[in-house]
Amino acid sequence: MKKFGGPGRMKQSCLLRQCTAPVLPHTAVCLLCGEAGKEDTVEGEEEKFGLSLMECTICNEIVHPGCLKMGKAEGVINAEIPNCWECPRCTQEGRTSKHLGPRELCICMRVCRTWSRWCYDKRLWPRMDLSRRKSLTPPMLSGVVRRQPRALDLSWTGVSKKQLMWLLNRLQGLQELVLSGCSWLSVSALGSAPLPALRLLDLRWIEDVKDSQLRELLLPPPDTKPGQTESRGRLQGVAELRLAGLELTDASLRLLLRHAPQLSALDLSHCAHVGDPSVHLLTAPTSPLRETLVHLNLAGCHRLTDHCLPLFRRCPRLRRLDLRSCRQLSPEACARLAAAGPPGPFRCPEEKLLLKDS
Repeated sequence: MKKFGGPGRMKQSCLLRQCTAPVLPHTAVCLLCGEAGKEDTVEGEEEKFGLSLMECTICNEIVHPGCLKMGKAEGVINAEIPNCWECPRCTQEGRTSKHLGPRELCICMRVCRTWSRWCYDKRLWPRMDLSRRKSLTPPMLSGVVRRQPRALDLSWTGVSKKQLMWLLNRLQGLQELVLSGCSWLSVSALGSAPLPALRLLDLRWIEDVKDSQLRELLLPPPDTKPGQTESRGRLQGVAELRLAGLELTDASLRLLLRHAPQLSALDLSHCAHVGDPSVHLLTAPTSPLRETLVHLNLAGCHRLTDHCLPLFRRCPRLRRLDLRSCRQLSPEACARLAAAGPPGPFRCPEEKLLLKDS
């Protein structure tokens, strides 16, 4: 059975195939003095730490911090896994590596195994861009998982549903996911993947996405039990949602208001069915987005008319409103809205683009 869990020696066989409480084996000893952990022989917190065995997540060396003659503050302790830290030496090396880009990091990884382990530190890979690649190979996917990025761009790629599901199940800390231009067959993997940390989701210009597909994405999982945190939908924690170019209707917007109530940025640009009734929904007294929206993009929504403009005054936190390329909106009406504002005036660096300095 493949081993999962913590780093290095902590990896243990687990029936769930992902151990949530990995521990060091009983045979583990300090690399420097050759003795086991002796924290039970003292009482003070600092003394206990100095005699505990700690395994580094970068170099996988197991040592007593006391044998290194360094204080607790000089290493980075992992609060989620016991006896796990980033040793002072790897911490110091990591500070130098933070200034390198992806290309330079890949060059450094070829120097030696130690440098390769250092360069796999997830803090060096906050964002990974695989956009516009026709195919994604298994080594590429494994490399993404090993680096654990917070933001992943897979836009306009040939990623399959199986590949996306494999990635999402192993990137529990993912905060930003860009899937614009991918097929719905692939994107449908979101309907059954856990996304607890997701804050930004980009689904722009995905073909053949209608209300039924969005309903599948927004509704809670079918096996959700009362009292579970997912009962309000998979996107309840998402703050920014980009849906430009999709064929969604007001039925989808109603689901969005119910199951994604924390949105501060919403992109509905070039959605052919978005019109004045859609703005009524977004700004209604019962809409949670009325109080949360900061950025709203409605560019290219040709069904919008001047009658909907006063409704935006209901959104007190609105800082950016993009109405460019809306053919039925007059520049004069947009200028009047900018002068009045919701509340306070906007500035217009471009026609029908309203901005307010925070």
